[in-house]
Amino acid sequence: MKEDQLNLIEHPPGDDIGRSPEEHMAVATILASLRARRDGDAGGFAALLHKRIVYHDIAVTPAKGKDEARARVEQWRRAVPDLDISVEEVVVRGAAVVSLGHIRGTWCGDLFGFKGTGQRFDLLFAQLGLVRQGKILYVRDHWYLATMLRGAEVDEKQALSLQRKGEYL
Repeated sequence: MKEDQLNLIEHPPGDDIGRSPEEHMAVATILASLRARRDGDAGGFAALLHKRIVYHDIAVTPAKGKDEARARVEQWRRAVPDLDISVEEVVVRGAAVVSLGHIRGTWCGDLFGFKGTGQRFDLLFAQLGLVRQGKILYVRDHWYLATMLRGAEVDEKQALSLQRKGEYL
């Protein structure tokens, strides 16, 4: 993130930019969920979820329901205790929110079946979230797995192969 660029997690867009009330609620809910994930607040994250949430992370099968989604956030926190998430752009239409930003941290523990490398990473991410009646019904996270796996026991060619096959999409 550029020095002079605001992190929308900390400084959400105002009400004066032509969004409907539904769109403001959707953006606020998604940003709150990203803030909870960044802060390691799995309970706060789970409170924002619809009971039938489907949460896709790039590297594993979808988590279904609040308990599985919460467990996924807890797994990330254990593996990357210094996880930082920043959001530079948000696009919204109705209940659909796309967030663009960075995830950063030091990969210390097991994540997605791979051992931690002890190395820092800084990855671009894109997330699609669908919000219904103030609760997140669907989330799909995208980031470049091969970059995170650099230095792991998997070489970059193998990681790219896994990603192309769809095993880790």
